[in-house]
Amino acid sequence: MNDYFPAPLHVLTGNSNRIAAWLLLSGLLSTTNCFAGQVSLRWDASPSAVVSGYKVYYGLASRNYTVSVDVGNTLQYTATGLQPGLTYYFTVTAYINSTGQESGFSNEAIKTIEPSAILLQDGFD
Repeated sequence: MNDYFPAPLHVLTGNSNRIAAWLLLSGLLSTTNCFAGQVSLRWDASPSAVVSGYKVYYGLASRNYTVSVDVGNTLQYTATGLQPGLTYYFTVTAYINSTGQESGFSNEAIKTIEPSAILLQDGFD
């Protein structure tokens, strides 16, 4: 295992309720500013000085990530275009550019995208 694991990953909901899970060696994962179709993620910097950046992974099944986004040396990312009614699984890794090494996955956050309310008008007065 590499010693530059990403620090806690946080996912916050729109009403600021904290969804948190702890996994061994990974830290905290929770959710921020979540609206139908998007989830904003943030995480603490890795304690390792050699980390060059981070990658966010997500998908529709636990530990089966179909999307990978290199977010560079930033500590937040907003996943957009998410389908309402589906549950998404998120994680982050840290990497070192000079060696190409990448850490294992952080703890995993799970978020179901709630369907948006639709106002229907029947056209009758």
